[in-house]
Amino acid sequence: MKIKSKKCKYAMVRDQIVASVLERNLPDGSQLPPESELVGMLNVARNTVRTALELLVTEGIVVKRRGHPCIINRKAMVEIPVPRQIAWIDIKNSVSSNPVYFEIFRTLAEESIRRNIRVNYVSLLSEEMMQSYLIAEHNYIGTILIAPDSSLGCGFLKKLKTKQLVLLDPSDLKLHYRMVGTDNYSGACKAISYLIKQGHRKIVFMGIAPTFSSYAPFGERLRGYRDTMDAAGLERVELFSESMDVYRNIKPFLEAHRNIINGADALFAISDMLALTLLTIVPTLGFRIPEDISLIGFDGIIHSEFVVPSLTTVRQPFEEIARRTLEIILDFEEKSFSADSNSCQIEPDLRLGGTVIKRKSIK
Repeated sequence: MKIKSKKCKYAMVRDQIVASVLERNLPDGSQLPPESELVGMLNVARNTVRTALELLVTEGIVVKRRGHPCIINRKAMVEIPVPRQIAWIDIKNSVSSNPVYFEIFRTLAEESIRRNIRVNYVSLLSEEMMQSYLIAEHNYIGTILIAPDSSLGCGFLKKLKTKQLVLLDPSDLKLHYRMVGTDNYSGACKAISYLIKQGHRKIVFMGIAPTFSSYAPFGERLRGYRDTMDAAGLERVELFSESMDVYRNIKPFLEAHRNIINGADALFAISDMLALTLLTIVPTLGFRIPEDISLIGFDGIIHSEFVVPSLTTVRQPFEEIARRTLEIILDFEEKSFSADSNSCQIEPDLRLGGTVIKRKSIK
């Protein structure tokens, strides 16, 4: 977990050390691992660990002796409550493979630490791992699950006993669960409306066919594109790769559809990852971005800010999704369950970059 604020980083490391001592119920006089080991365990710089330890020494929680490991003083920890725990269930390794979920997870984890709550990342890749979690389910005050599409995910959802459950990126808003996600439909409408206002008329939707069955929000983005184009009286043009290999072999795909690209004045990519690939490959076919073709993505991942030109994209509200998810879990006991009041789609923002320009003439 990477923490942006240097000031709060050492404090968060301090909290992690205390939480680990309490969770493992280490006795008074136990030794902490050496600084070098803590650096590796916590994935932070040595100076950050050193500052965190100095803070613990000042608080009397740790006793430091020159040339010896730090000693735990449990008496000073009597008033420190044991951190509550939230489980983030990952069935598809989404946090490591999807920058969007990584940003939400990171933000949620940082905010939770400030409230003395620990977010445990739980990977469930098999039936056995699922059963193991169900046994320990009672240890958590809440469970977060990316809306399941797989048979394993749907089966797991049915077996959960907890009512303190939040689904991320719901594919069906009528499900009787608390759900938080991006309003992908309004985000796509916002992107296409912006392109139209900038004088674009030949806007091509770029998608990857296999992903529509595994990631429901893509369908909402496509629907937003279609409705906005129809409302403007513009012809819809949609290109779908039938293979996930499009990221590595997109040039042959574009060459096969050169006539469509040649007639376009803008491309709307289903995701930033696809948009960033297009940003690199489209110019090799002789089309300049944005001079010949404007380009807009969807997600707002950090990578999109550090390309040339920077990517115009629909940025998902990572911080608000994380805040609202945590709020639902913590407020559960004070509110009666209502699918309407506990489910929300948050509207994303359009982040302008250098890949869209105003058209002086219409193709």
